[in-house]
Amino acid sequence: MSIADLYETGEQKKHKGHFRNLVMIAKADGVIDDNEMELLKKIAREISLSDANFDSILQSPGNFTINPPESKAERNERFYHLAQMVIADQGVDFSEIKKVRKFAVALGYPVDKAEDVAVHATRSVIEGDDLDAMSAKVDAIVL
Repeated sequence: MSIADLYETGEQKKHKGHFRNLVMIAKADGVIDDNEMELLKKIAREISLSDANFDSILQSPGNFTINPPESKAERNERFYHLAQMVIADQGVDFSEIKKVRKFAVALGYPVDKAEDVAVHATRSVIEGDDLDAMSAKVDAIVL
């Protein structure tokens, strides 16, 4: 273990918590398929997640905590990744939508709007919207 591993930054903790959520969505239907794994690897690279952390979170996501986003833009980006993970296996499973709804609340969306946010965000990503377009649709629901 390096000294850097002992002193984790807040940014690293947020990234690990976000990646944990993605793994939970990928595992919601009982299996991580090839498309989901590729998306996990892509996002892990984007957030500079180490191979050791990748493997550890993949094996035991429940051992990691959710760290709430600090801004609306960060919240929307995390939710966009979650919606991408839901559709990565070419099918939307009810258990995945249930988890996305829970994560919507955990990320700070209003409880009474969580289901609408989950459904509209997922539909937006299915339709090929980018982060900005999905954010606009979700923000319109929340207002």
